[in-house]
This record gives sequence, C-alpha cells and structure tokens, in this order.
Amino acid sequence: MDEAERCHAIIYIADGKIMTCGTVDDVIQKAGLTVWVVNGKSLVTLYKALENHPAISNIAPFGESLHISGTNPDTLSAAINPYKNNPSYHWQLVDTSMEDAFIHYMANAEKENRL
Repeated sequence: MDEAERCHAIIYIADGKIMTCGTVDDVIQKAGLTVWVVNGKSLVTLYKALENHPAISNIAPFGESLHISGTNPDTLSAAINPYKNNPSYHWQLVDTSMEDAFIHYMANAEKENRL
C-alpha cells in the first residue's frame, strides 16, 4: 500500500471488474467508511462477538489491534458501544486508510461473487 499511496491514480480490480478508481483520496472517500481501532486484551473474543453484526462492514487484524469499519457511523457506533466502556479495550476513531479501503472493496467483491 505504501507504493499505491504515492501514485496519482489507482484502480482496484477484482475478477475483471473495476471496483473503484481515482486518486488515493478519492478511493478512500468513495469507500465511505468510518473506522475505529481497538487495542487491548482478548481481541479474539471481541472479534467473534462483532464479526456477524450487520452494522459492521469489516473487522481486520492490524498487528495487535483490530480495525472495525462500517458505512453508517451511527449504526457502527451503536454496535461497538456495549464494548467501549470495557477497561480491557482502548478505542480510537481514526481516518480511513488505504488498507481499510482496500479490505472494504475486496470484501464487497467477494460478496458480489457469492450472489
């Protein structure tokens, strides 16, 4: 992704279909994601608790944290609120990264192929 962030235009293609194209900022903005990063103990337990929640588009492990994203900030916030007061977790709302957008687009491509 480091190389892609230096390009003036990028295209994500999956199974011969263009998922998105544009500048790095365009591609990130078109994803329309809100992203929370959570660190702490028992992230596997948290992952399992949230992985099938309809408000959550993706949960991706990044080192010792999880990136939890969704396309509706209000429903995403409602989904994670029961866990935000747990002292085992540290939550931070972050800007969407190229990696977050890429994971989102590829997950959508997989869903389209299953239909």
